[in-house]
Amino acid sequence: MPAWIDLAPGSDFLRRLTASPLPPSIPHTMLFSHAGSSAFVPGASDGVVALSSQLDVGVQRAAARVVGLPETHVGILSSAVAGELLNEALESAFPR
Repeated sequence: MPAWIDLAPGSDFLRRLTASPLPPSIPHTMLFSHAGSSAFVPGASDGVVALSSQLDVGVQRAAARVVGLPETHVGILSSAVAGELLNEALESAFPR
């Protein structure tokens, strides 16, 4: 699948995506999933993507907040906590 090529570790797409940091006026939250296993176990993953691939150090440093959720690769999409965190991030970026 073409999207998988872009998301492969070291791909041109990912290198370009992280080559220029976001401006400080655009704070972002980094969410990652770890399928309920400890995020500190070597080889841990969300069941599909290794944590070492999800947790780019440069992206973590630039993030206003980094949150790991004990969800699977697909499970994070329907996670109530992930939804709440997304809503919080959107509310802070676009206050009413």
